Amino acid sequence: MILCLCRNQGKGVGKPAAGWILPLFVIALLFAGPGFAHAAGDATWHDKMFQTTWDLTPRTDEILLQYAPEADSVVRASLRNAYGLELLQDFNGVTRVEVCRVPAGQEAQAISEIVGREYGVAAAVPAMIDQEGFTKYYIPGRVTVQFRKDLSPEVCLQYIADAGSAVIKDLWTPGYYTITVPEGMTVFQAVRIWQSHPQILFSEPHYMMYDDAVYAPNDPYYDDQWHLNNTGAIGVAGSDIDAEAAWDLEKGDPNVIISIIDTGMDMAHEDLAGNLLPRGSADWDFSGAGTVPNDTNGHGTSCSGLAAGIQDNGIGVSGVAPGCRLMPLKVSLNSGENDNRADAINYAVSRRPEFNGMVISCSWRMSSGSFTAVEAACQNAWDNNVVMLVASGNDNSIINYPALYPTTIAVGASSPCDERKNPGSCDGETWWGSNYGPELDVVSPGVLMTTTDISGSGGYTSGNYVDYFNGTSSATPVAAGVCGLILSANPNLTNVEVRQILRDTAEDQVGPANEDGPGFDNYFGWGRINAYQAVLLAMPNNGFEDDMEAGEGGWTHQIIHPSLGYGDDWHLSQQRNHTPGGQNSWKCGATSGDYSNQISAALISPSINVSAGSVLRFWHWMDVYAEDDEIAGDGGVIEVSSNGGATWQPLIPAGGYTHRWAGTSLLPFFDGQRVWSGSFDWRQETVFLTGFSGSIQIRFRLGTRGADPTGEGWYVDDVEIVADPSSVPDEQVSRHLVEVLPSLPNPATGSAALRFQLAQAGPVSLVLHDISGRVIRQWDLGSQAPGRHQVVFDGFDASHRPTPAGVYLYRVVTKNEASQTGRLVWVR
Repeated sequence: MILCLCRNQGKGVGKPAAGWILPLFVIALLFAGPGFAHAAGDATWHDKMFQTTWDLTPRTDEILLQYAPEADSVVRASLRNAYGLELLQDFNGVTRVEVCRVPAGQEAQAISEIVGREYGVAAAVPAMIDQEGFTKYYIPGRVTVQFRKDLSPEVCLQYIADAGSAVIKDLWTPGYYTITVPEGMTVFQAVRIWQSHPQILFSEPHYMMYDDAVYAPNDPYYDDQWHLNNTGAIGVAGSDIDAEAAWDLEKGDPNVIISIIDTGMDMAHEDLAGNLLPRGSADWDFSGAGTVPNDTNGHGTSCSGLAAGIQDNGIGVSGVAPGCRLMPLKVSLNSGENDNRADAINYAVSRRPEFNGMVISCSWRMSSGSFTAVEAACQNAWDNNVVMLVASGNDNSIINYPALYPTTIAVGASSPCDERKNPGSCDGETWWGSNYGPELDVVSPGVLMTTTDISGSGGYTSGNYVDYFNGTSSATPVAAGVCGLILSANPNLTNVEVRQILRDTAEDQVGPANEDGPGFDNYFGWGRINAYQAVLLAMPNNGFEDDMEAGEGGWTHQIIHPSLGYGDDWHLSQQRNHTPGGQNSWKCGATSGDYSNQISAALISPSINVSAGSVLRFWHWMDVYAEDDEIAGDGGVIEVSSNGGATWQPLIPAGGYTHRWAGTSLLPFFDGQRVWSGSFDWRQETVFLTGFSGSIQIRFRLGTRGADPTGEGWYVDDVEIVADPSSVPDEQVSRHLVEVLPSLPNPATGSAALRFQLAQAGPVSLVLHDISGRVIRQWDLGSQAPGRHQVVFDGFDASHRPTPAGVYLYRVVTKNEASQTGRLVWVR
């Protein structure tokens, strides 16, 4: 038989083409058998959104029962006793379902068909196993559908009605519905038909989720937040996230939101309520119990305190990001529907444009494997610049979903002794271990954590705080708090950049050598997070300085018009130099003799983060052909790009340019453009970067017409950008005996110049150490003359081992014990 799929003619995108989908459902009903028996291959469909083929097969030992409203606890217990069913998952009052194990020697399929006809039972189906081996629990007679989000609700509802279905839940996510399956059709037939609908993004069964909170709180008390500053009272000193040093730089911006998607929060808690984002009339309870996300479990309240508990209020605890605000969204973790998790993620994402940053913290797993709706929500978060962190899991095994999705940051747990939390780690909690694998991003402290609890006796303890909260559940909000600090320090960062900063600044090789070797490994990811180093790396570098003495330092050069036969003479030169005591500058011209004809080339800076009102200053020396005092023969300009070099625009120096470009051969500039031309000695130019903030690049561009050139060309040296012009020192040597100058480049990879300036001659030593004071490398430089000096750091310590990414300090000491300290951010 050939099934013809016909569309109504003349239907617009915004109108429901009822004739398109109704025939499919009618035809399917003709072939649908009675009951819920599963034929071979029936529970198979192709998900067109993520190109996944789902293939579910029935379990033989578990069934899901859905009860009618008249089935009270007595009826349910009697039914289980009559058929020898063992209750595995308690009755859920919202969906009226429970999960049971069938007696040994009996088949779940056969039992479900018999029990499904009993009084008070609405439906019974076997639990299913997907193609990855995860158990799936679905509610009979229901599917979820996600329409294209540009469709109006009226259009979506018309499609649903035309299919013979009814809406059970109109979820918050636009176009996302839980609906009934037409009578006589299986769930999986309906899913396949909806997947073929051109206006549908995805469809899947209406799943239940169980036991997905990833924590294990049941052991000794501990009365100190060691994860913020471990002095060695428990485990190993320094095994913390270095929060106190981070708070000297950033405590969190109230316009950066940390959304804890969990069991809710104690909304009136003394140490949380002050950091709560006003809810207004919004429904933050996605579990379906109401609109206020009141926590009746304790898990979400404890996660909230770790991320953003109030600081300096004389009570309780401090969160990692005490200045950020909390958005607690309640979902079902112990027993609930899958669709509410996707819905909550999408809601948080929808609020992202209102704030400087949005961080989502999910301290839960999906023990039943992957689900299209949740994967789509995670993709939505990624596409909309939301930072989403997910717990890796507590099984001492492979990482769970949704931490497996590439759009999330997978967080594992570390112990107070800087081990991956495992059954043998020093904390004594032998019953769990942090999950690991190639998808792991970082680890974070996650055992014996002191944090907030539901006030009174409603949570884990009889008080307002708990000192044994643990699991990757606790590690995740700690890492989310660090991400909140990162975005507070620099709200211009993307989620890609936040994840990279978290990775690049994580402390490497802190754990056992067999699990935490150099670089990435499956057990620690990129390392244990460090809040201080992360905030330092995130902070905008509102300034720039390069005297060219460290080499190329991130500068590049290129031909502007290669197809027209132009060339490039830019190179690092020692022919002329402006820097006192230096020898290098950039030159556009031959290594000796006159510069070339037919040049159209630019010297391009690395990316520089600038704040509004910044000023560019540089020194240059020029000797190129000019026709006269007004018209340029050859010449140079300075330009700026704020889009990564895609487009450039000219900058006008404070004193203006010297000449005008004109004549019959106009390239490489345009007629009337102002340029520098002719000959002049070293001089400083000032350029006000009005209207620019964030990441920019500058470039120096020289153009020649092709006439016989006479002259050396163009030299550029001592380039700097400052946020506050009044802070720029003059060219005289500082009155201090020693002055540390900014390292170049910073951040650095490969090599970096550690620079300093001396006021008088004498012996000098330079010591590089990490933030804990451990010496990485030392240089005894002997006697040095007054002026500027540098030491090139090649990325290796004194034993010639690669130096991990992180923040390092370098100290310059003279014979008079005068010293100053500079900072170097080292990245992979």
